[in-house]
Amino acid sequence: MKKGYYIYADNCGSSGVMKKIAMQMEAFNEKVEIIPLKIETLDRTLYQRVVGLLPWNSFGRDYRQALQMIESADFVYIRRMYVDKAYISFLRDIRRKNSDCKIIIELPVYPYAKEMLSSLYTGITYIRELFYRKRYVRCIDRFVTYSNDNCIWKVQTICTMNGINVSKVIPVVAKEYDKNNIHILAVAMFARHHGYERLIIGLKQYYQNNPERKVYFHLVGGGSEEKKYKRLVGKYKLEKYVIFHGALYGDELDGIYNKMDVGVAALGVYKDGLEKLSTIKAREYIAKGLPVILGAQDDLFEGKGKEYGIQFSNDRQSIDIKRIVKKMDEIHNGKTSEQLISEIRDFAYKNVDNRVTLKPVIDYIEE
Repeated sequence: MKKGYYIYADNCGSSGVMKKIAMQMEAFNEKVEIIPLKIETLDRTLYQRVVGLLPWNSFGRDYRQALQMIESADFVYIRRMYVDKAYISFLRDIRRKNSDCKIIIELPVYPYAKEMLSSLYTGITYIRELFYRKRYVRCIDRFVTYSNDNCIWKVQTICTMNGINVSKVIPVVAKEYDKNNIHILAVAMFARHHGYERLIIGLKQYYQNNPERKVYFHLVGGGSEEKKYKRLVGKYKLEKYVIFHGALYGDELDGIYNKMDVGVAALGVYKDGLEKLSTIKAREYIAKGLPVILGAQDDLFEGKGKEYGIQFSNDRQSIDIKRIVKKMDEIHNGKTSEQLISEIRDFAYKNVDNRVTLKPVIDYIEE
């Protein structure tokens, strides 16, 4: 059995990112031996952190300790970190120490230029990346990407999609489809790329015509965009139809899921210059047994998956609620809720379980 390491930074992101890493490792360990290896951030003064942003300097990461822990590695799988001189040196040192090691870097988002240029700090970091990422071609073997790119920065790619461990997701409880009261769910830490203002504006336009069929939008979570969403809801007097639940976990979250008819994935990835989606949340919705509203193309919802996805244009246009209502009727036509949940879950097992999505990576490691 091949042996390797899953390398990630200690400040790699939210609890959702750590959950994804844990799920991936569980799937990897069914075929190869993989050991988690966290790159620790060094304690530094404010002055050292500021100086570290200069193009010729590096972030304060403890690569030396990490390198000491890597022994007899057949491969390393690295979740993308910001690129600088010390990081490139770390990649080269891995190769020197383990000459036959396959070095694979996952790019959770690509392209990511607009995302990084959205703030001063990450913008400065991006300028440094433009120089150092040219050196990837001499340091690594493959990128893992959720885009359709066969080559990134002259490095070959392994194209796949985001996955989850479907068996760990509790399906929703079947309920009778009430076509006169349709409930939409968003679970997220609301950020600019979620773009849920498109749905709120769509609801405003929908209710201007006094429809008989009611549509409700439930938001679970918080985040930087929450105030904006609440402001829009107040402005359009949609308090009856847009409900903010705050952060929910465990049984409380499952209870909300059980009342829902459809989930909504990100609707604003156009803001980051992305053309495609491959979000974990969309996969969690179908693992629950719910269809999904999307604001951009997602390969999962092509072919057979078209039955369970409601895809809208990747721009700022408001969401057509009438189209959602029509599609929900089509999805439920001739099926009981039990049948539909079972059907969508089966689709999830066959297409987005990590055993499926990570197979191309594992095949490459085992070559």
